[in-house]
Amino acid sequence: MKALLLKASLVLFVIGGYLASPLVTAWWIREAVHHGDSAYLARQIDWPGVRASLAPDIGRIALNLPDPETAPQAKPGLWQRFKAYWGQGAVNRAIDNYLTPEGLPQLFQARKTYRQYVSGQTDDSKLGIAERVKRAW
Repeated sequence: MKALLLKASLVLFVIGGYLASPLVTAWWIREAVHHGDSAYLARQIDWPGVRASLAPDIGRIALNLPDPETAPQAKPGLWQRFKAYWGQGAVNRAIDNYLTPEGLPQLFQARKTYRQYVSGQTDDSKLGIAERVKRAW
């Protein structure tokens, strides 16, 4: 009976670790961004793949362009064509500059500075880990 209980506990522990590993990895990436650990971010994230997969979606959302997967509703106007041509270049430059191991902590720092000076929110990095986890959820 003890052997069965030990095996069941071991199986549950392994399954729990498997299910928790994405959350733990996301937390470590979050902490690396907060602390500016670009070496960890460079090791753990496939940056060219992330940029390639996010660039079309970010551009479409930022420029409020229609989804290319759906049927076009009407011929785009002059402003839509202007946004699609010039705006996509600006979005691509922003993605190339900030979607990097060094750029993501800079972007987070800009957000933190904005929150501190403009909206008056406190700095979460000085709190304990239990309080930060509580605020993140």
